[in-house]
Amino acid sequence: MNALPTENNLTDQLHPPSTTPFATLAIMAKYWTPGRVKTRLGHSIGMSAAAELHRAFTLHLCERLAAAGDRRVLSIAPDSAVNLLEQEPTCDPWDILPQGDGDLGARMRRLIQTHLDCRETDPAAAPRRVIVIGADCPMISVEEIAIAVQKLETYDLVLGPANDGGYYLIGMNGPWTEPMGCLFESMPWSTAEVLAITKQRAARAKLSLAVLPPKEDIDTIECLDRLRADLENSPTQNPLDSVFADRIEAILRNSQSD
Repeated sequence: MNALPTENNLTDQLHPPSTTPFATLAIMAKYWTPGRVKTRLGHSIGMSAAAELHRAFTLHLCERLAAAGDRRVLSIAPDSAVNLLEQEPTCDPWDILPQGDGDLGARMRRLIQTHLDCRETDPAAAPRRVIVIGADCPMISVEEIAIAVQKLETYDLVLGPANDGGYYLIGMNGPWTEPMGCLFESMPWSTAEVLAITKQRAARAKLSLAVLPPKEDIDTIECLDRLRADLENSPTQNPLDSVFADRIEAILRNSQSD
């Protein structure tokens, strides 16, 4: 004779825990105020043009990655810019959230921990994975995000190295554990040591690591020229990339006429 179902296992039968991982993709970006973004590029093309390029990069990623992940978050600084971005139609598929206080590490930790911690309050929630990128590599594709998410089936951590010694992507597997915090504390952000230190700390914390192919942050006029050449010579340019290329050229033309 079969035992009668208890309240707990009856609930499990009616609402079985989800085992399909839930992936959140987050773009962390600053609002495009001249003199506050892309300042190295601004010394070559002017701060207003550099800010317009940063806007173009951010919105291009929002369009390009509109189908990536299960949830999409645009995490913006300063917090007061949230209302401004809510007026951008391009951002419609994205949840716009403030980054909050603290240095870059504190803001990244808060963003990642928040999106990995849901199982503490909802044990039946799906396992969580979070991918965070910036707006400095505007040609990241949906396929590359999917590869990063797939790596987290096997690894605790995935990094996309940037050619300047930092990283353009970080992905983590939930649930959040305290050893993960070491990746974001007392880090010399915006230096060539960030990637190497992150790898060392991951090893000490016994976090298994997958590394993606490197990419170039578009921070200087030389990097921008390489991006323009890549866009012009791409044999499989999609319509979004074509519009993006035209937008870059228009910004540069306007900067020369100012």
